[in-house]
Amino acid sequence: MAFKNLGLIDRHQMSTRNFQDDFQLRSLVLRERYLKDTQQWEGSETAITQTRPRHGSKLHADQRIPRIAGEIDEFVERSIDMTGRISLTHSIQPVDVKINNDRALIVSYGHITLRFTEQDQEYDMISWGWWIHRAVRLESRQQSWLLTAMRFIYNRGHAQLE
Repeated sequence: MAFKNLGLIDRHQMSTRNFQDDFQLRSLVLRERYLKDTQQWEGSETAITQTRPRHGSKLHADQRIPRIAGEIDEFVERSIDMTGRISLTHSIQPVDVKINNDRALIVSYGHITLRFTEQDQEYDMISWGWWIHRAVRLESRQQSWLLTAMRFIYNRGHAQLE
C-alpha cells in the first residue's frame, strides 16, 4: 500500500469495535471543548467524567492547562469564574486516537482564541498547541469511554490590541 508510511488506516483491517471506539473518543474530546466554549458547565463536566467516581474509585479527571490545573470540579469552577471577563473558543483538528485495550490516548492540535479586557482595552490572544487526553473504557457503563485527563502543551501565541 503506497500510503502505509503515512499511518493511514486500511478500512478492511480496522474492526468495527475499534472504529466505534475511535469515533466515540474523537467525539468526546470535541464535545467537551464545545460545551466549555458555550458555557454549558454541567455538560462539560459530564463530558470529562461521565460519572462521579464511586465506591472508593481513585479515577479522577486531571486538568493541566496554563492558569488552570487540578481536578475537574476545580477546572469547571475556575472556568465559571472567568465568565463575563473573557470570551474564548477552541478550534481542534486533527484528532489522532491510539487505543490500547481499555485505555486510549487522544492527541490533537489546534488553537484557543481568547478575548479579554485589560485597562479598558480589548485584546485578542491566540495560543497554538497540542491537547493530550487520556481515556479509559468503563465496562460498567455499556462500554462507554471516560476522559480521565487533559493537558494542553503550548506551542506559540500571539496577542493584539483589538
